[in-house]
Amino acid sequence: MPAVCNACSQLEGYGGCCQVPLTYQELQLPITLSDVQKISDFTSKSFDEFVEIDSVSSYAMINFNSLSPLIKSQIIDGFRIKLKLKPNGECIFLKSGEGCTIKSVRPSVCKLFPFLPDDEGNLVPSLGKSCLANHLASQNNSDILTMLEQDEDELLSEVEELKKNIEVHHKKMHPLLKSFNIIN
Repeated sequence: MPAVCNACSQLEGYGGCCQVPLTYQELQLPITLSDVQKISDFTSKSFDEFVEIDSVSSYAMINFNSLSPLIKSQIIDGFRIKLKLKPNGECIFLKSGEGCTIKSVRPSVCKLFPFLPDDEGNLVPSLGKSCLANHLASQNNSDILTMLEQDEDELLSEVEELKKNIEVHHKKMHPLLKSFNIIN
């Protein structure tokens, strides 16, 4: 784990990328059905053990509209799939002292964080102080990538993979919502 990530987990008020403060859970980013399948295959858990489908409020949609169109496009008919959280807002796959227990199959939004792809698929640092590297680097991509020990080309490949997964997501999400009697 990069040193900046270890430091972040120790700081009051940062919570890290794997924790959604209670006041921001409405804005939790969606994941794709491809992400769900990979996690299910890796963990042998059923869908309902680690994700939930919920409606996205108009407040959240306004905020998602200002984010990446790729992220927004994962919301189908006003619904999204998101990882379940522990009562303290931590991802259910975050284990104290170990970090992410599904690192090799974590969702695209997790792999890309603290970046969000723009309309052209370029990496744009997300706003806010949920990533210490982003905050310390003053949203300078090169510095953020260095602090997080990430490779820009790998992240851009992940953006391309996300685009493909969203195509599948669009084809399968509507029938899934119908099968759960969420929509008619």
